[in-house]
Amino acid sequence: MPTLNLIVGLLITQASVAETWELRPELGLRYRESFETEKDESVLELKAGLNFFSEWQKWRFGLGLRASEAEPHSLSWVRLADGFGQKSLGLSQGFLNRAWELGELSSFEIFLGKFPLSSMASPLLWDPQRNPEGLLQQLAWGERFELRLYAGQFSLSPQAADIRFNQQRRRSWSFLAGFELGAQFGDFTRGSLSATGFWQHQPSSALADASVASGNRVQLEEDQASGFEENFAPIEVALSVASHPFGILTELRAAAALNLRSEQKDRGFYLEGKLGRPNTKSNFLFAAQLFSIESDLQIASLLDQELGGTNRRGFRVELSYFILDELSLWASFQRANRIRQNLLQNDRQEWILGCELKL
Repeated sequence: MPTLNLIVGLLITQASVAETWELRPELGLRYRESFETEKDESVLELKAGLNFFSEWQKWRFGLGLRASEAEPHSLSWVRLADGFGQKSLGLSQGFLNRAWELGELSSFEIFLGKFPLSSMASPLLWDPQRNPEGLLQQLAWGERFELRLYAGQFSLSPQAADIRFNQQRRRSWSFLAGFELGAQFGDFTRGSLSATGFWQHQPSSALADASVASGNRVQLEEDQASGFEENFAPIEVALSVASHPFGILTELRAAAALNLRSEQKDRGFYLEGKLGRPNTKSNFLFAAQLFSIESDLQIASLLDQELGGTNRRGFRVELSYFILDELSLWASFQRANRIRQNLLQNDRQEWILGCELKL
């Protein structure tokens, strides 16, 4: 309660001094049916959150609260199956952002705190629902043709001292660097080419323990994960083309990734297509994805658990209907088979029916 009072007080203070401010609620309800040996689930899930944004002297402040649970299947949704349990209210984002104009067509921008990571082109190396904690800076040049360079440093997890595994107290860090080259073709079409790399510094045994059930190979001591078998320096190259002729979105995105530090050079690929009119009343949007993520491409607990982590190959299709511009109904089906034998993973398929309000 004291923490909540502090956050409410911070919101009131920001709103009183800000030049502009806005509130963006998140609300959704879905039914999920998952089939995986010894992990079958039939559950109703809720998305509930509130995001606050303000601006003062060209500084942008963002704060987000969201319902959460201890062992989430998704970072955005919480299960409503436990009538005797309680749901927590978690901090989904809290950041400062500022951009400086360096010239007529160039700028420098920083993000500090816990913020959305918009530089990732696919879910191969990072869960798009996960907001990292740290610092990101980027330089941009151009208008019709734009080059963007970015780099960041994120805190992953603390590592407590443990004499059993000869580990000293430290913190695990993730370093990111990359570029994106974007181009506008005519009035309706835009394309981009990007490359993004991570360097995972001293991943902790806590990360290994959280990732073993999601596909990574780990070292075991005393029936606990003491570390990963592989090191991680994955790089992703992605190409995307999107067009809006007559207001109809046609988008194709392809990405390939490789872990440069693993002995087996674990790989991944991702292909996504979209067709329809998103966020437009009485219209449909169809999306399809193909993916393959080998066991040690990336730390599995950092990836989208709805895709199943690593050691997965499969597809996902989704059809959405927009009752209003901001309100949609959707149905999706996903199949994700395991690539190699793993006692903690099996082939999996999943159906979802949902309704979501986005403002």
